[in-house]
Amino acid sequence: MERLAELIAGPGHTDAAVLEAARDVADAEFQLRRVRTFKTTLQRNTPLAPGWKAKEEAPPPAESLLELLRQLESLDRYERRALSRRKFAIRRLNDLVS
Repeated sequence: MERLAELIAGPGHTDAAVLEAARDVADAEFQLRRVRTFKTTLQRNTPLAPGWKAKEEAPPPAESLLELLRQLESLDRYERRALSRRKFAIRRLNDLVS
């Protein structure tokens, strides 16, 4: 993540505040990618996904879908928070380098 922060800060930016803001942007981006990857994985393992095969011990499809919706709702909130953190980190970085 440090390398990404250095790339975000840009060449020649060695100021600690700029690097810290760039780290915040990199961290928010990492969290955003992580939650989006997890959401995609959940959606691919749902009864509505093409090629989905039920396991013998799997709950009925309706229960699975309700649980999926609850999980996706939580992940959507987490994603919105990550987007907000990234937005404010980018603004702070722009203020520091301008």
